[in-house]
Amino acid sequence: MVGGVYADYDQSVKNMYAFLNQVNSQKSFIKNEKYIVLDANTVLYTATSRWETKMKNDSTIVMDPLGMQFLLKKVDNQWRVLSWTE
Repeated sequence: MVGGVYADYDQSVKNMYAFLNQVNSQKSFIKNEKYIVLDANTVLYTATSRWETKMKNDSTIVMDPLGMQFLLKKVDNQWRVLSWTE
């Protein structure tokens, strides 16, 4: 779920591409973050952040606070995102 919108992987990629195609630059500031190791191959990451996004139409979007949560899993010795919520 991103921005209150639930989507499967393919739709999430399309949504993010459409948004990022309008972006000139972004800055993020991590205010606090926490890693919780659930087991040797599973980690829950949470953070509170501030994002400043400069758009191609010269507007600026400020998201503050922006909460993030990632569930990470090590598969075939590589970390993968199982779920992502902001």
